[in-house]
Amino acid sequence: MTSFGVQCVGTPMLTPYYSNEKGDIANRIQCAAEQTKNAAVTGIQAGAVIGATTALGYIAKKCPKVAEFLGKGIGKALELLPGKNKIISAVKNASPKTKVAAAILAPAAALLSYVLGKGIYQTGQIDQKYTDAAKVESREKGYLL
Repeated sequence: MTSFGVQCVGTPMLTPYYSNEKGDIANRIQCAAEQTKNAAVTGIQAGAVIGATTALGYIAKKCPKVAEFLGKGIGKALELLPGKNKIISAVKNASPKTKVAAAILAPAAALLSYVLGKGIYQTGQIDQKYTDAAKVESREKGYLL
């Protein structure tokens, strides 16, 4: 069984080589190159988010003033939200360390979700771009894909 990383990164790069919808080999190579670039950029961005989250967690652990600031900030933010949600009410009643973890992890999870979603969206856009280019080329040459 292949790993998750190979499936997420390798599949978009290898798929154009085997797709009959991409036209000639030059078009397939261009598509694979652009997919590789997109996968690398998305991986770097996701790594930066994870690294920044880890660094902020380490700083909060080593510097009590930072942890206190984050705990107060999340406490004020939670006061503005209605307490009907189980997760929000659980964090409101949690220990200060849990509030600090929530203050660090909640925005990081949202940002990571955005970065990965954007990468997936761009993968589809790239795929469609080269599929359309192959269709135009096939019409010019007079055969159908």
